[in-house]
Amino acid sequence: MRRPDSIVGLTLHLARQRFGAAAVRRSALLAGALGVGAVALAALHPCAPTPPPPVARAQTRAVAWSLGHCATRRVACVTDAMCGAGDRCVDPLRLGARIREVAPRDESVNVYPHLAVDGDGYGVVWTAVSEETADIWFARLDAEGRRRGAPVQLTRGGALRLRPRLARGPAGWAVGWLDVSEDGIASQVLRLDPSGRPQGAPVSLDGDLAVLSTVVAAGPQYGVGYFSASASSQISVRLARFGQDGAIAAPVTVAANQLVLGMVGLAPLGDGFSVGWNHFVPRDERAETFVARVSAGGAVAPSVRLDAHAGRNGSIALDAVDGQVGAVWEDQFDDADDTFRNGLAFGGVSSSGAALPRKAVTDRRALNVEPSLVAAGAQHGLVFTRLDDETPTVQFGRLDASGALVGSLTQLNGRASLGALGTLAWNGRGYAAAWTQLDTDGITLRFARLDANGRRVGAEVPISAH
Repeated sequence: MRRPDSIVGLTLHLARQRFGAAAVRRSALLAGALGVGAVALAALHPCAPTPPPPVARAQTRAVAWSLGHCATRRVACVTDAMCGAGDRCVDPLRLGARIREVAPRDESVNVYPHLAVDGDGYGVVWTAVSEETADIWFARLDAEGRRRGAPVQLTRGGALRLRPRLARGPAGWAVGWLDVSEDGIASQVLRLDPSGRPQGAPVSLDGDLAVLSTVVAAGPQYGVGYFSASASSQISVRLARFGQDGAIAAPVTVAANQLVLGMVGLAPLGDGFSVGWNHFVPRDERAETFVARVSAGGAVAPSVRLDAHAGRNGSIALDAVDGQVGAVWEDQFDDADDTFRNGLAFGGVSSSGAALPRKAVTDRRALNVEPSLVAAGAQHGLVFTRLDDETPTVQFGRLDASGALVGSLTQLNGRASLGALGTLAWNGRGYAAAWTQLDTDGITLRFARLDANGRRVGAEVPISAH
């Protein structure tokens, strides 16, 4: 049975096209590390999750990434090496022909932006992929998206750092990312002062094959949501908490013995947290969506099941306001005839602890993935990547308190471009979005603002380290 695919690595796939297939083969013996790809392997062998094969030296050539499925075995893969002799990794996105003629102007390809509100402006982190490295950068932006001061390079060589996440706390920032090196796959977090200067060294999260999903600030502490795979407990959903001074508490196990499909969701809930995930039940071929509340002190409340149905779900995004948790997740993947489709669904938990009714957010005529959700008063703001007719776009929409779409979806990237991996922030008055865009200017990061009604405000601004 084929496991669900995701395009968490879409933009690094674009980078692959730039640097060439030969470099890909030399550099990327990366086992499932990102999104559904990682968990699909563990789900296939639930009693003994597959460890990552050796990673080629991080100093060698470019990051190679193309998440797909093995042609014969039909399991998720990133490279041919994961499929074994006589098999190959098939790219279901079929984007190569669309982007081979693109020639990026910069020395590096900037991907995976993530925004956080900073007073009247924003902070942003991203991964810069060059021929030999994949490192994390941080920059501060003003209210219009223009850079404040010089950007800060947070990591330098030695490993591949991917999918960064950012949170703003009272005393500065916290950044988390996936770290792929010769030693395997880990997740690390780093504190920054308000101007972006690193405070101490990065700290690795506890657990075997710890895959970080997101970082948030709640009251005086940060929370990091992630999952960890091991032979003894399959996959555990975990929450790490650490203070503004960097002191890290023992990780909290929110749920054990899960087969988590996609990335874990996390949102601040007062001084505590809400954690969401999608669990797959192989025996019944059933997807179950859960949310659990965790107090500031680490006490885990009984999880609330938001949904259960036949099929496979994926990543989930959460927000929270006035004690109510909203959730949007990748719902019920359909891969019949090698055409990958799914929808996005909304659910949540009321302030009294009851599950909110499930509601469809999108149609099911395309692949809808990587949701980013923010609470905006009584409404929810949402961005996601939609792959329709082999063309990825970044879509923005607003949902009311029940999850119903307000108005229509809006495409953020230009009509003559490809867009993916969007992020969204709400500053109390309007939205800010960032995404990776591929057009005649190459592969760039873009920033745009929208008012509370979802209308574009001001000019679109490129985000760059130069």
